[in-house]
Amino acid sequence: MSAPSAFTLGAIAAATAPAFMTIGFIVWENNWFGSAFSLNLFKCNLASVGFVVASLAARKWGDPGTDIHGNDVLFLILSSVIGILIGDLLWIEGLRLLGARRVIVVDTAKPALAALMGWALLGEELRITALVGVALTACGVLVVGMEREEKSEGATGGSLREKRTDSAASLRRGYVASVANVTLDTYGSVLTKQHG
Repeated sequence: MSAPSAFTLGAIAAATAPAFMTIGFIVWENNWFGSAFSLNLFKCNLASVGFVVASLAARKWGDPGTDIHGNDVLFLILSSVIGILIGDLLWIEGLRLLGARRVIVVDTAKPALAALMGWALLGEELRITALVGVALTACGVLVVGMEREEKSEGATGGSLREKRTDSAASLRRGYVASVANVTLDTYGSVLTKQHG
């Protein structure tokens, strides 16, 4: 049996990542009561262990012709600082201030921004069918998010977490953090693609 191609692995990652992201949103929102910083520290340490395991596996079973240069490693470290360390800290803060539903709606901008950054920074082709797909997906998530918001506005009560995020200042800070996360996370991904 031959090893799967890079395209196949990329397609599998692209298809499964949103599901894992959504599960993560729900798990972190409902079960983490510490600070955004402590959650990010936990996530980064967990990811570092995964990175070491993946690196060792790639070294043992990967393509022996792959040559890794020091400059590329520095850009990968920069990518992780931008996208994971800073970006995820903002993501968690947005999650704390806005809740999972609103952060997921903001996150629908990631594919469109990735396509635009890929075109502007990597010279990738922007296909109209891909842009239409991104727009349709974003509209679908937006409609579902708005529908749930209308239902929750009519409901009485709510958790302490929901009440804490109702102020205009908290919402504003949450949206700024979420948009900054989308931008930094996407740029970190571009750096990884460019130098990884």
